[in-house]
Amino acid sequence: MKEFRLTKAQKAKLNNTKERGAEQLVEETDRKRQAHIKWCKEKAIETIKAGDVRGALISFQHNMKAKLETHVHPALFLIPQLSHENKLRTAQQVQEFIEGFH
Repeated sequence: MKEFRLTKAQKAKLNNTKERGAEQLVEETDRKRQAHIKWCKEKAIETIKAGDVRGALISFQHNMKAKLETHVHPALFLIPQLSHENKLRTAQQVQEFIEGFH
């Protein structure tokens, strides 16, 4: 059986293709992440406007945890601590918190 070997040029081209593919994957994942965060924020703000501040936090947490791209977002780790410290009591506090994350 004949051994198959790539030339230096072929190896370089293959590596370049892999790098571009990885970059595209990162960009696509970031776009999905940003779109999902925006959607989660919109849903939570709608809930605040409906008068349910606690429900807005629950909605935000639930929706953020639903997608792989956002399930470990730093905001999710801050909510319990800030709630315990009574820093997420009012509609304004919760809305500013939610709108502050990207």
